[in-house]
Amino acid sequence: MKLTQSWKILSISVFISVVFSSAISFQIAKDTLNKEKQFKVVDIQLLSKALMENLEKTIKEEGTELNPEFVKVIAQNEAKKMFQVIARSSGKNEIVIPKSSVIYVPDRYELTEEIAESMGLEGVVVKSLQKQIDEIDSKESD
Repeated sequence: MKLTQSWKILSISVFISVVFSSAISFQIAKDTLNKEKQFKVVDIQLLSKALMENLEKTIKEEGTELNPEFVKVIAQNEAKKMFQVIARSSGKNEIVIPKSSVIYVPDRYELTEEIAESMGLEGVVVKSLQKQIDEIDSKESD
């Protein structure tokens, strides 16, 4: 009789300790993941190209001719603004790297279109690797 009671108490004790240790492990893992750095990617070349096209369009619309030095100063200021927008768009635990340094990027890590929208740049569309593969496949099937 005492053996079955001991067995029940032991089973309950083991069950409770497993539940508590699992809960503690889950909380520690959750806290660790929240503190971990996340990588985000920005296509700086694509943004720079769109920025220069926007600048060129604005200059042509105004119909003014600018000397090259002035254009260079404007371009430098716009590039500085772009990097400030990139810095503000990233979270406190995010590390932003240029897309040219990465082989493959899942869409959820891509910030380029969000940055372009913040800067008021139109027509900036990032092609994911899957979209590029689909385009190649469709060309081959034609």
